[in-house]
Amino acid sequence: MNVLFFSPYPPYPPTFGGTVRIYNLMRQVARHHDVYSLCYVSPYDPEVDRSPLQDFVRVHEEVARPYPERKRLNQARSMLSRHSFQHIAHRTEAMQAALDRMVREHDIDVIVVEFSQMGCFDFPDGPAVVVDEHNVEWDLLQREYEASAPSLRKLYQLAEFNKFRREEIAVLERADRVTVTSPRDRDLLLRHAPGLAIDVVENGVDIEYFRPVPDSMAEPDTLVFTGTMHYHPNQQAARWFVEDILPLIHTEVSTARFIGAGGRVTPELEVLCNEHVHFTGYVEDIREWFHKASVFVVPLRVGGGTRFKVVEAMAVGKPVVSTRLGAEGIPVEHGEQLILADDPNSFAAEVVDLLHDPARAHDMARAGRAFVEKHFAWDVIGTRMVDAIEKAVEREPAA
Repeated sequence: MNVLFFSPYPPYPPTFGGTVRIYNLMRQVARHHDVYSLCYVSPYDPEVDRSPLQDFVRVHEEVARPYPERKRLNQARSMLSRHSFQHIAHRTEAMQAALDRMVREHDIDVIVVEFSQMGCFDFPDGPAVVVDEHNVEWDLLQREYEASAPSLRKLYQLAEFNKFRREEIAVLERADRVTVTSPRDRDLLLRHAPGLAIDVVENGVDIEYFRPVPDSMAEPDTLVFTGTMHYHPNQQAARWFVEDILPLIHTEVSTARFIGAGGRVTPELEVLCNEHVHFTGYVEDIREWFHKASVFVVPLRVGGGTRFKVVEAMAVGKPVVSTRLGAEGIPVEHGEQLILADDPNSFAAEVVDLLHDPARAHDMARAGRAFVEKHFAWDVIGTRMVDAIEKAVEREPAA
């Protein structure tokens, strides 16, 4: 079959969660079917050689995304529209034309829509449609609304999540198949749209690329958090850790330092920097920062789906302390493969305990690596995605 992956940004290089998922799913599907790719590209993205995609993608095409300066304008437009900001920001005539042409010229059998925001287009008759939900987006928007202090922004968030919930559910109900990254997201969607044909296709990890390294490579008392740092949930997590948790850790370990690796360093992050807090900005190889970690921390309080950063950290053999939301969708046992803590005092205490007890940290890291090998290797995950695509083509009904 000819399978088109339809994405909001290029799948290469796989440097953050969304690209990691798309790139690896494409690679796995290409073992069984012919893969094509169509995506947006931002005028501000660095120029990157995407020739490695030629190893498994028959045709890759890009459409210029409207300039980011339009974000505030589009947000204002959405307040006066029945459509969400997500819809207005993603739908363009240029992309609709490119989609129609790709389907026609390459006889596409299946369109894999990466992120529900890309479901705002008119999909040509013929191909089956699979929507790959990296998050239940309206759920993420609702969590951001509920976590915000009263303000004009909070009113905007209320309107946005209500509009996008309606749009997202409509997109999923039109699809032949839906894939989600966790049982929690599956159950949430089925409560709102009981007839969905839905499969759980978790986030995975390249267990050869992310391999354990000697403990001696870790830098003493170094706490690492990775991700797209300008992404609001990650930025909020970093601020919470630096302001509320790190001072508690310093009462026991005065040399502890926090590193936020990846993404852009925003003004909101710059003000947090000092001798104990550093943000790297964009990095070529995120493994370098995993390797430096004495403890990997995931202080997320808003988000959806499952977190690549958690399974990658376990794959490289790092002890992990995470909020429950940060490890949501990953069937780990507290105290076995990682540690869960939701308030500043308990989070800080668990980090300090791991810093003071290297033997415990080592045992937990080994258990985490074994867990990832069994449940989250990409060849295991890829089989589930291929099955979902083939069921979509057969128009197999919901279970």
